Amino acid sequence: MTNRHLTMASIVTVILLLVAGCWTALSLPGDMALPTHWDARGRPDQFSSKWVALLVPGIGTALATLFFLALPGIEPRAGGLERSRGLYVWGWVSMLMAGATVQAIVILGALGREIPVLHVFATVLGLSLCLAGNQMGKSRSMYLIGIRTPWTLVDEDVWSKTHRLAGKFLVASGLVLVAAGLMRVSADIMTGLLLATLVLGLLVPSAYSYALWKRKNQDSVR
Repeated sequence: MTNRHLTMASIVTVILLLVAGCWTALSLPGDMALPTHWDARGRPDQFSSKWVALLVPGIGTALATLFFLALPGIEPRAGGLERSRGLYVWGWVSMLMAGATVQAIVILGALGREIPVLHVFATVLGLSLCLAGNQMGKSRSMYLIGIRTPWTLVDEDVWSKTHRLAGKFLVASGLVLVAAGLMRVSADIMTGLLLATLVLGLLVPSAYSYALWKRKNQDSVR
């Protein structure tokens, strides 16, 4: 999938989100407030005017698209980004999925539909983690994307091994989240799964990168 295809998909997505948002806003009472944030149990805890709530997903998706378009020009290790094409592509696709999901949740909620917000978010997040995790192990050292510890940034081998481990964790965690979302497990279990995903996907690989770097340097001294 080329940048041109991704850009066209983004333009279409942004237009659809904005049109759907405007159409919904015009059909709602003028002083109606809609949720713009949800707590760990999927319950709305922040509200904004209908226009803000319904237009932010489209505007946010447009801004994120600009970031992905600019990334090849601002990434100091452009060669690493080029060799990490799969991660770049699926990161972009995941962003579009997230924008569409948030818009759908806000619109359906505004129309009186009961949405299992926590489970929908978990399912979409799980899919995104599977897509990104499948490409993590193939990525190369970059400053703006990936697990950027001091040890992955100074050693390409440490980067590769760290991201291979992280990729396996993310795919496994993603599959569990998708299953949990579809099964609608309790909010407490879902919160635990999300915390486990954070630890396995970020904290453990970060510690692993230090252990790899330290072992390599000790071996070189010997």
